[in-house]
Amino acid sequence: MQSDEFLLDCLKRDITRLEKHDVRPGLPPFFIVPDFGIRMALGYWAPDQDARPHEHNAWTVTAVCHNELEVFTYDREEALAGRFPVKNRYPAPTGKAGYIYDPCVHNPHNPTGSWSLSVHLISPFDGTPDANGTLPIGLLPPSNAPAEPSALAACARARRRQSMYRLALEVLGRMREGETFPLVERIFANGNVGTKRLAREMASLRHGDRLRRSDLLRQDTEISGQSRARWGQQGLRRLVRSRDGRAELVVTESWGERVILRVSSWARPALEVLAREEELLVRDLPGPITDHERISIAAALEEHGFITVNDPLTLA
Repeated sequence: MQSDEFLLDCLKRDITRLEKHDVRPGLPPFFIVPDFGIRMALGYWAPDQDARPHEHNAWTVTAVCHNELEVFTYDREEALAGRFPVKNRYPAPTGKAGYIYDPCVHNPHNPTGSWSLSVHLISPFDGTPDANGTLPIGLLPPSNAPAEPSALAACARARRRQSMYRLALEVLGRMREGETFPLVERIFANGNVGTKRLAREMASLRHGDRLRRSDLLRQDTEISGQSRARWGQQGLRRLVRSRDGRAELVVTESWGERVILRVSSWARPALEVLAREEELLVRDLPGPITDHERISIAAALEEHGFITVNDPLTLA
């Protein structure tokens, strides 16, 4: 579990999954062992993220590869009654491995302000009904909040995918063994502006000579006035409104609305164009704003997965 070569192989396979835009919740496997059905997966944990209390009813093995986690366990009888008082807390720094061999209700949590990475080996029987047809204890009852609409959910998945790429870059950056440069190039090719910047910085520190020979990583990908911006998700209905002396770009759906950008009131003309147009050049954002402010507006929307930049502009 502490081998750079092993972890690099895991990342290579999982990046292939991410390249297919597979950002399902939980632990989607990057590999299933033939004939045995053992699933292998990486867990990406955002700051303060947890899994909520849930049961594993067959063996699993977990190891922390980067940063740290803490794991809470619960009394199974209490959990069956819908109560989840914490029974134990286990700290799990980098290099710590643990396993489950009997039915266990637990909840991994990232207690830090940075992303954590874990690797999981999961029995093919985990999550299946027992002899009485009873399924494992699941998550705590969901809230009554409306489900996030598909277009906004797709934006959230796009943002999380970039965060996962960046965590992979952090892990690659501390490896002492293994051929990491090809994977850095793959992440660069699939990254947004911020991810590409981090990939280039990492390559400059670890692979200076190869960076200078890489046509891909030497591309200029920073947002400028010449950048082409396009809304990345169809079905986002947009409007602009004023509130408390500021202008807001709002996405509306059948369930309600969400403010996705709030700026000074004098930048309202730029938001109105963004609400109306599906694609445009960043320099064409109107209003009494500077080029730096135009770029900042585009960068904020791009970072959060709402728009893409530098795609070919479709002209009527």
